[in-house]
Amino acid sequence: MGTKGNEMNIWNQMVCEDKKPKSTDAGEPPAYIESIDAEKDTGYWKYDVEKNESGNDGKRKKTRFVKFFHFFLALSLLLFGYHKGLFFGNFSCNHHQLDVHPDVETSFEITIKQLPLHDPVHTEHLLSYSFGDSWGHPAQASFKPYTGSPYNKIILELSTNITGIQHDRLGHIFINNVTVWRTSTVEPYDEATIVSESSKDITQYISLFQDSDDPLELIFQLDNIVTNKQTGVFNVELKLHYYYEHTAKHGTDETATDFFYHYAAAPPSRVLPLVGDKKRRTPLLYYPISSHSNPRWRRSLEDFAAHEDDLEHAILEVFISGNAAEEFWYGNVLDKYVSKFKNGLREVMGHGPLRALKVFLYDGEHDYLVSTVIPTPVIYTGGFSPALWRPCVGIDAFDLESLFVDLTPFIPLLKDGKPWELQMEIVSSLDDKYKSTIGENWIISGNIKQWTNPASSINHKELKSNIFDSTFDINVVDRNPSHLHQAVNATTKNEVASLLYLEDKPYVLSHTYHNEFVSNLTFYDDGNDEHTVVNLEKYNIISLYENASYGVADPIISLVDKASWNLVGSVRMLDIDVSKSELSYKATVGRTVDRLKYIKDYTSGEEFVIDNSEDIFNYLRKHDSTPHMVINALQGSQIGSSEFTLSPSGNHGSGDSVHNVRVVSEFPIKEHYKRDVIVSDNSVVFDVVKRDL
Repeated sequence: MGTKGNEMNIWNQMVCEDKKPKSTDAGEPPAYIESIDAEKDTGYWKYDVEKNESGNDGKRKKTRFVKFFHFFLALSLLLFGYHKGLFFGNFSCNHHQLDVHPDVETSFEITIKQLPLHDPVHTEHLLSYSFGDSWGHPAQASFKPYTGSPYNKIILELSTNITGIQHDRLGHIFINNVTVWRTSTVEPYDEATIVSESSKDITQYISLFQDSDDPLELIFQLDNIVTNKQTGVFNVELKLHYYYEHTAKHGTDETATDFFYHYAAAPPSRVLPLVGDKKRRTPLLYYPISSHSNPRWRRSLEDFAAHEDDLEHAILEVFISGNAAEEFWYGNVLDKYVSKFKNGLREVMGHGPLRALKVFLYDGEHDYLVSTVIPTPVIYTGGFSPALWRPCVGIDAFDLESLFVDLTPFIPLLKDGKPWELQMEIVSSLDDKYKSTIGENWIISGNIKQWTNPASSINHKELKSNIFDSTFDINVVDRNPSHLHQAVNATTKNEVASLLYLEDKPYVLSHTYHNEFVSNLTFYDDGNDEHTVVNLEKYNIISLYENASYGVADPIISLVDKASWNLVGSVRMLDIDVSKSELSYKATVGRTVDRLKYIKDYTSGEEFVIDNSEDIFNYLRKHDSTPHMVINALQGSQIGSSEFTLSPSGNHGSGDSVHNVRVVSEFPIKEHYKRDVIVSDNSVVFDVVKRDL
């Protein structure tokens, strides 16, 4: 994966004029064709940091390479069987048909749930805008929050259309500089008008709407560049829907159990932008700050207000996206092997396949490692083979997942009056024997969320323990000049505990973070045949113990958050037509996603054990409700195969794929959702949505 990314998109904008591919010593065609864009000298490549790959000198590498996957038949059979076993009853059913207009096609993400079935209490149009040459020029608008009737749920709805040739682009939506949504666009194709619709529940930021009667400032950043070859303009419309939902109630923090339900599901009462530099046009950070090292990014916590007695809970939320040379970080090779296939005119991306976000607190003298988190990969619509994601895009492409780091155990430290800083860095190694530097670039934004309660009976007393452990194992087989096998296994584990008093009774708040990451890469035929397996398992467990029971007995209650991301595939070069400067390849991908977040009350006596979302779905086949309070259970899979050709006269190809997702939520709002999609030759032939009434 280190050799590809949006190079395929760039190919479509370039013509091979100045350089022609040379044959290898074996007389076979090379694995790539170098392309030169006459417009690059105008400065375009200097600013398109989402698509530009940079070397350590900050300049674009002159060569771009195509990178791919091939999918194992065994996994295909497994996932097809899994796909058939997910159906469940008591649902409304909607069959979706293809748009019959020959020049308009619809793109969608299966994990984006449809808007609620009932009408909103109010809908407001926020923005209509065309992002053409919009690099560094975000759209801005202001609006006043609705006050006509009660509401407790807010959903943004985004509609986008584009015609022409263009890259897929990142989109960032801010309200009062708070990041509320990071999304990405489709990559247009076939000169058709591509329409996409998505939505995002932003109820977690409802305090922005209720704290003041002043207008809210909306910023929509979608950096795009239009040239005579990249002609696509993104036309967007953004709406805001206000809803009132009947939600479950669980007290007001008067007991330990009530405190935890509030901890798990209530929106924060205050949200601060992570990046608050007023010199920046938008609150985005591009990392690394220097091409030659990974200096930590720093932020003062003067506005954190930890000294306030009503602060009960605080979380750092980080939106983090690898782009350009870092878009396919999880398939990169160790630096030693970047030029392994140079005789075949291939070069792969380096710095290894691990990336981890490390968060620190610094008091002017000492730093405290708060957490180490491995981000979840995202496959955008231009990723691997664009034909794989037409018209059903990759999971999370329209709603990028944010990372959460709990700052609550550290509130006792932050109350001591010292000049505390929050510091962050992204590293590629957990072992000092290997360099931890990364490529360019990562785009970071985020928020600091705080839960306050004027009538709080909680007193955060002290940090009891802060224990970290990690492993970083590498196994490389490099005996053949045209073959390479690389296996990287990494684990991180953080255990943090603090003492707090609730109604003058001592409790221990414990937080465990655990990440397990595996990347297996195998290259054959000078890199022209690549096989990839990536597995990421993450779980965060927050538990509340009676003080005397910590370490010797079960907690009173726990909030469990588990997630897995699995990818298997390979890519095989099919043909290179030197006379036409065309390259054809076959890519096949299989992936699964599982997310589970629930509250386990140990005082209930319920013995049901949950390992993943499938346990919840199986339980619901026989019961009307779940034994634990399920906040969210999501299970999805996508498998597909495509053949694609890169050509100066226009990229083209087709793909077949199967997509499915199932979502269950029981608290604070009950909702069941399921969607199954089958695509043949990039046309939807089966699309069924089921929703619980």
